[in-house]
Amino acid sequence: MYLKKSERTESIFSGIYYEVRKIAGNLDIDLKIPQLSCEQYFRRSVHIPLLDNVITDLKDRHSMEVMNLFNLRAILPKTEIKSEDEAA
Repeated sequence: MYLKKSERTESIFSGIYYEVRKIAGNLDIDLKIPQLSCEQYFRRSVHIPLLDNVITDLKDRHSMEVMNLFNLRAILPKTEIKSEDEAA
């Protein structure tokens, strides 16, 4: 899901930026960044890094290395594992 959003970041961010401009206008906040449009600035400094962070976090949480840690044998003493295996 987040990978698809990362690929469509231009269209998704345009909607988000529209909402930000509307809220800023209601609060009399002027959105101006030198040499970049406000939309380009916020897309580059907030939206894209946030999506990258979420994607990286999800990949790290579900890597094979992490999933293997859920195997309880990894935390049991070897003597306990042997006696269970011998009993079966």
